[in-house]
Amino acid sequence: MNVLDELGYFPLSSKAEAILYDAAMKSIERLGESASKALLDHICSINELSEKELLTNYDLFEKSLYRVLRKGAEVILRDLKRELLVQAAGTGCIDRPEYYNQRHS
Repeated sequence: MNVLDELGYFPLSSKAEAILYDAAMKSIERLGESASKALLDHICSINELSEKELLTNYDLFEKSLYRVLRKGAEVILRDLKRELLVQAAGTGCIDRPEYYNQRHS
C-alpha cells in the first residue's frame, strides 16, 4: 500500500467509474459522517471488497445496500441516481448517444 492509497486516492480506469464513485459517495454521505463510514465499512467487510470495488460497481453496490438496508436502500439509490444524472449532464454524457449505447448494450 502506498501513501496515496492510505490517503484514499486511487487511479480510476475511466470517467464513468469516477462519476459513479463520486455519486455513490455523495449519496451515502447524506446519512452523516459516522453513519456513512459505518455503513461502508460493514458492506465492504461482509462482501470482502475495498471501498473502490464497491463504489465503482453499481450492481454490486445496489445488491449490497438491499442486503443490508432492505427497503431503506431505496432512499440512497434514489439519491445516487439523481446525482449520477447531475454529474452526467455536467460532463456532457447525456448528449452523447455513443455513451448511452456503450453503457446499455
